[in-house]
Amino acid sequence: MVICTAGTIGGLVVRGERVPTRPPQRNQRFDAQPDRQPGKPSWSQHYLNLRATYPSGQGAFGYEGVTRVVPTGGTVTVNGTAVVVSRAGRLVLLTKLDRYESSTAWDARPLHAALATLSTDYSELRGRHVPLHSAMYDRSRLDLNFAAADRKLSTSELIARQNANRSVIDIALLERLHDSGRYLFISSSGVLPPRLTGIWAGSWNAAWADDFTTDANVNLQVAGGNILDLSDAMQGYYSPTGGPTPATSTEPGACPSRTDGEYGHMLHFDPGFPGHSWTGGADWLLYPLLEYYQVTGDVTFLRDKLGPALMELALFYEDFLTRTDAQGDVVFVPSFSMENSPASTGVFLAINATGDIQAGKHALRAAIDAANVLGVEQRSGQGVERWTALLGKLPPYTINRDGVLAEWSWPGLTDRYNHRHVHHLYGAWPLHEINPEDEPTLVAASLRALALRGDENLSAHGSLRRPAGVRRRCTSVRRPSRRRSR
Repeated sequence: MVICTAGTIGGLVVRGERVPTRPPQRNQRFDAQPDRQPGKPSWSQHYLNLRATYPSGQGAFGYEGVTRVVPTGGTVTVNGTAVVVSRAGRLVLLTKLDRYESSTAWDARPLHAALATLSTDYSELRGRHVPLHSAMYDRSRLDLNFAAADRKLSTSELIARQNANRSVIDIALLERLHDSGRYLFISSSGVLPPRLTGIWAGSWNAAWADDFTTDANVNLQVAGGNILDLSDAMQGYYSPTGGPTPATSTEPGACPSRTDGEYGHMLHFDPGFPGHSWTGGADWLLYPLLEYYQVTGDVTFLRDKLGPALMELALFYEDFLTRTDAQGDVVFVPSFSMENSPASTGVFLAINATGDIQAGKHALRAAIDAANVLGVEQRSGQGVERWTALLGKLPPYTINRDGVLAEWSWPGLTDRYNHRHVHHLYGAWPLHEINPEDEPTLVAASLRALALRGDENLSAHGSLRRPAGVRRRCTSVRRPSRRRSR
């Protein structure tokens, strides 16, 4: 990956911290790692090196970034821990990154060599990128049909106007948010999908390790990828080796709720987060792949990649759902409604989390649909027959005394309303199970659940997912809008 920036400046200071763990090697300009005592960076030939290590035992050893500094005029000096560019009329920074699997693999020479061959003409470099980015960005457009003059307003002006009148949504700002989200999704997707805090965290130690949290965050970040015709930007998510999806997992029900995108292993174990017991994650992570098939009709993808994963997940549920209650319904245990606990117990591990039941139901139905399209698992005693029978044994959802779709469909487990997650509304969004035509009673109970739901800590994913649930439940009963979208 090469990152290039340019600008006209009067002075620039680039700071870093030296790692005093190894003697400088040839072509090593500047070794850095967070949380170490600063030392003097070494500098020559306008190259700046930065090295950092990952936490031990959690993936690759570390990474290295080399920046080629190309000033037009002015001077470049080293002052303590800073490289100072002064009185330059223009400055181009070219950066290339690489990662290393072991402590003996550091080698900046290939990075230096690659940067040395690059043009330093920013317009030329940008010109090579613009057609690629524009082709993706322009595949979809939201036109909310407002005054052309509003499109000339800056984002800051639109925000100020919205803040001045919060009783009505500013549709010009809404359209700008759509454009911004599309731009950020394209820009932060590549070998991997967007991480929890994107790629602009501006921190050595981003929140929650800047990992892939798969119980809302990465799911929301990629939710528009298929419908906006950005399957190329979704390739990092689809990749069985690069993304967090369980497409090649031998234990799909054990899909990690937090992972680093490196090996697909579960990270972040502690008594307050039993994510390893969350069985609903695999279905949610596979859903964008199913959506990709639905919008493309790519039967080869279904046969070679998605179908086997869906049917493997159905096999997991056969192995998992072996206990039954007094009514003969199977029991989801252990079960975890991400990241909440019943008010009556305060214990995260529970029974029959409604979101887990919804995921299991969807997973079995998706496996049956895939098998029917592919013409497999059709004989007596094979998958379609078994999975259909298992669907008939899933427990019903509970509507509690408040008229709310309960978060746990098990006697004695009461709802904790003030929470950022709404895992029990998974069947409404992104799934289509809870809709006005098929489940009007569940629609009413879900809307009641949202009405009583607190915001807890204003987490962005909660503030995004709750309106998505409202939109999904109300879409088919609202009059079609005359706004244009293509």
